[in-house]
Amino acid sequence: MTFIPKTSTHKRLLLLFIANNFIMPLTEDQFIKIVIDNDWMSFFDFKEILNELIKTKQIELVDIDDIKSYMITESGKHSLELFKTRLPISIRTSVKEYINLKNEIIKKETLMDASYTFLEEDKYRVECNVRDKNGKVFTVTIYTINETYAKKICSNWEKSSEDLYEILLSKLIYSDD
Repeated sequence: MTFIPKTSTHKRLLLLFIANNFIMPLTEDQFIKIVIDNDWMSFFDFKEILNELIKTKQIELVDIDDIKSYMITESGKHSLELFKTRLPISIRTSVKEYINLKNEIIKKETLMDASYTFLEEDKYRVECNVRDKNGKVFTVTIYTINETYAKKICSNWEKSSEDLYEILLSKLIYSDD
């Protein structure tokens, strides 16, 4: 049977445990999806507890290249270390199993993204990015004549970004003159 945190202490510890165990800071949508998908708490409880953790500087909101994400602070890590045994082993195991399954997906969502912007009639700018935990490491900007092409470029980048990045980087570094 899955443990569902009932007390605010368990909920705080759960959010700290999740934030501490993911390899990347989590966007709010990613964080919400994790707790809702697993029935660990309601949306409203999540928002309330997250705001409390931010106010007490246990979790901080960071802005990496205009992407707002949440990460555990040193104070949060210290609190978690002191009190994590209050979070039942069953939930810690469930979180770790979920993270093992989803870490790469979330990492890819966070590290490889694309978006487009309407500039003027018949002109769209598409920005395809590769990021690491500190920000952008590679950006390709493409201008196109319509929204359909812009959406297609974004979709294809999200599907093939790792391969495309490797090909581009290889060509740029190892191509002979």
